[in-house]
Amino acid sequence: RGFIKPTVQMDGIYTENLDQDLMAKIGKEAGGEIKTLLSQELKTIISVDVYVEFLKGTFPVDSHWNKSMKFEKPVWMHIYLDATNATKEQVFEDVLKLQATLNKHGYEYDSVNINANVIGDPKLSGKDDIGYVKFATSFKKNEVLKLKDVKEFNQ
Repeated sequence: RGFIKPTVQMDGIYTENLDQDLMAKIGKEAGGEIKTLLSQELKTIISVDVYVEFLKGTFPVDSHWNKSMKFEKPVWMHIYLDATNATKEQVFEDVLKLQATLNKHGYEYDSVNINANVIGDPKLSGKDDIGYVKFATSFKKNEVLKLKDVKEFNQ
């Protein structure tokens, strides 16, 4: 990618050498830890998925999540919130709390995607337990968010 200084965005050799099994295990452990932390601040947390990326041999196979771990690329998260009865403003406030909590507790991450969903409405919930997307946003670690960054989806 790029004209003057091209960079490789996807490399098959690199991808082939990622430690997929250990990445999944550590990502799941990280998601559990972060969900527990965020749930103390926000009652709307449904789930936290964390994606970490590192090459085979970077960590021993019996490694466990630790927020001080250094990865090939920064951590990426996807968080689901229950927005069944929430307004855009309430979701925005929750997202600000979520960002502040992650930063206060020293989590290093590149970006966080948020889906704030309608849960439990059989007409709107969709095919699975995470429901229908009502609001969505994303942010980088030190990004200053504005209400307009929260996108609202028609039902």
